[in-house]
Amino acid sequence: MDEITLLMYPKDARKLFNMSDTKFRQLRKAKGFPKPRYPTGKRAMFVRKELEEWVNKLA
Repeated sequence: MDEITLLMYPKDARKLFNMSDTKFRQLRKAKGFPKPRYPTGKRAMFVRKELEEWVNKLA
């Protein structure tokens, strides 16, 4: 992931924040976690900026 992307698949978001699949699934259920988008109709994608803002609020 050398490029900065606007939309990220869940596996890319996990890599960005260096977390396991299980932990990411747990966080997705947390209140306030950014909702996924479905631009292609099938696969969930997250807006990178929303994810980063959510993580910064936790700190």
